[in-house]
Amino acid sequence: MSDVPSLPEHAERTPADHVTQISESMAIGYLLMDHEWRISYANAQARRILGAAGDDLVGQVLWELVPATLGTVHETNYRSAVRTGQVVSFDAYYPAPLDAWFEIRATPTTGPAGAGLALYFLDVSARHEAEAAARRSGAQLSALGRVALALAQSEDIDDLVTTMTEQGLGALGADGGSVAVADPEDSNQLLSYITASFGEGTRADFGRLPLSAEAPVTVAARTGRRVLLSDHAACAAMSPLVVQSNAATGCQAWASIPLHADGVVIGVLTAGWAQAQSFPVEQLDLLDTFAAQCAQALQRLRSRDAERASAEAARVSAERQAALVAIAHALANAQDHDAVLAVLEEQGRELLQARHCGLCLREDEGGHVTVLITDSHDEVRATARRVPGDFPLPAVRSAATGVSYFLSDRGQSEAAVPGSTQLHAAAEVQASAAVPLVARGHLLGCLSVGFATERTWTEQEQSLLEAFAALTAQALERISAHEAERAASAQVARFSETLQRSLLTSPPEPDHLHIAVRYSPAAQDAQVGGDWYDAFITADGATSLVIGDVSGHDRVAAAAMGQLRNLLRGIGYTVGDPPATVLTTLDHAAHDLGVDTTATLILARVEQTPEQRRTGTRLLRWSNAGHPPPLLVHPEGTVAFLETPSDLMLGVAPGTARHNHQVLLTPGSTVLLYTDGLIERRGATLQAGLDWLATTTTDLAHLTVDELCDELLARVGSQVEDDVALLAVRAYPEDRPRPAEAGPGYDPR
Repeated sequence: MSDVPSLPEHAERTPADHVTQISESMAIGYLLMDHEWRISYANAQARRILGAAGDDLVGQVLWELVPATLGTVHETNYRSAVRTGQVVSFDAYYPAPLDAWFEIRATPTTGPAGAGLALYFLDVSARHEAEAAARRSGAQLSALGRVALALAQSEDIDDLVTTMTEQGLGALGADGGSVAVADPEDSNQLLSYITASFGEGTRADFGRLPLSAEAPVTVAARTGRRVLLSDHAACAAMSPLVVQSNAATGCQAWASIPLHADGVVIGVLTAGWAQAQSFPVEQLDLLDTFAAQCAQALQRLRSRDAERASAEAARVSAERQAALVAIAHALANAQDHDAVLAVLEEQGRELLQARHCGLCLREDEGGHVTVLITDSHDEVRATARRVPGDFPLPAVRSAATGVSYFLSDRGQSEAAVPGSTQLHAAAEVQASAAVPLVARGHLLGCLSVGFATERTWTEQEQSLLEAFAALTAQALERISAHEAERAASAQVARFSETLQRSLLTSPPEPDHLHIAVRYSPAAQDAQVGGDWYDAFITADGATSLVIGDVSGHDRVAAAAMGQLRNLLRGIGYTVGDPPATVLTTLDHAAHDLGVDTTATLILARVEQTPEQRRTGTRLLRWSNAGHPPPLLVHPEGTVAFLETPSDLMLGVAPGTARHNHQVLLTPGSTVLLYTDGLIERRGATLQAGLDWLATTTTDLAHLTVDELCDELLARVGSQVEDDVALLAVRAYPEDRPRPAEAGPGYDPR
């Protein structure tokens, strides 16, 4: 009701007041009646609706003016409002001559002679019609849904057309209709399956029509366009034949909708109505929707029949596809050209029922072709190994130029490539084919097959061979790419090995200190990264320990790592200052010398005063530039991270303040330094990695430091996603000889 005025909520209690307040321009009808139901006032809208002048209404009794209200909901509600003194609102239909729906508010009034009634009424016929249309449309859509299900379950044409005509057309509100298809024996005739409601006479007279006839169904079939006839006049304008059908069926409106499948008219759906039709958009949408459902169902049955007719061909195709899948798997595992050739020999020849299969590989932009033929074609193999691109063999020409050949016999081969007959005769080949091998737009060569007998190449066989060639081309491209990758990886591996050997040297072994180091790349043949360890003895005799990680994973990172390592060695050896001072000097030096990189790093010194030597203890002093904390393993096997606030990583702000930290090492203590590759896991938090390291090291605390490093790398295994560098140092009691497990001591000084 948002588009029409609302009725007043309250009514005044006297006629005089109403006359002064109600405007003659109101869009709502208004009647005022006294206690005898006599009209005392009617506004202009009421007069218009009731079709009378003002003087014709005033003074008339309501029941005499509109007698159709007697005995209806109108009378009941009017009298209820007067009796109860309560406003009564309702919607009701009033028959002819008004023939309309009204929204009515009956408001009781009071007067000197007794209770009266004020009626406000608004024509809401349009709203009710819209609601009724929506309900009808919903019901039709629901019915069409049920019909669509029935169509999908139809098993033959008779069942399908019965559902379409007897159920579907009824759901559309049609009085009857038909489904027409081309006569399979005469494409110039239409066969129509007509609803039973039209009678057997109609079926006999109109069940078969020439396509040239002037009727909605034939015109739709010829043109592929919808034909609509809205009434008798439109039917008469088309042809006398339509007038005859109107007389036979009792219909005067027709809609013929062509049924399309794959761009072709496969039938026509026709609906007829006894009443004239305006064909609004909503009705046409429903017709088109149902026609599309019918076309889909009809095409499904047609396709099924065609499939049954070609069952054997489908079986053969399925077997070939299965064979292609097996060949695809085999080719995916082939590592070189010989392996590909073996797949062609063992599986390709069986798939194609060929005498031979072979590869012709293009070289020098087609200037030469290398011919690889399966053992069943030794004659050609012996004659053609590496030949010019114009060698007289269709396969060689295909590999050089990218042209396909499907040749039925030697005669066609000779016509296509003069001089090929002798080679094919020697190999006992009649029919042959050569299909280019193309991968990513590059011509690699061709796949060649030969047959001992003549054959006619079908479209399906050509497609099969092209699919086989595509799989082979993918395998060859993959092999070529892998060979290039292996060559590049081998070169990188050699570079990495040389660089690694020069940078990650063996550590010193000061007396009663055992140092173990390990490095593990993230993947086999990976480029060397920026992770490194180092250990050296400074000029004052202290042992310096280093673990670091330069940003990046390439040769640039490796070069930067080498520069930082050498700078740190030189500074650390010379100055003999505490680690924080050494790192500050290193940061400034790297900046001033143009070593443009960032890195996390821990520098530690193992120191010992004379007093500590007497007690067998040592002092570990370290500074941390943004690196994961060292792990201390106590002699009894418990572990603790040396978690102190870390300073800023190197290469960011050379002037940043750096700090020293220290811990006393008792005999038997072990310190583990490591890079983040040991503790970082995809999908896990850093804390989870640290917890894993602590737990695992506790379990391994009884091992030597070499065994500890090896076992940590073994346990992290394939989970490593980054390089890992490890350095473990263990302090042995100095009142005993150096343990055998620590190996001989080594001091390069």
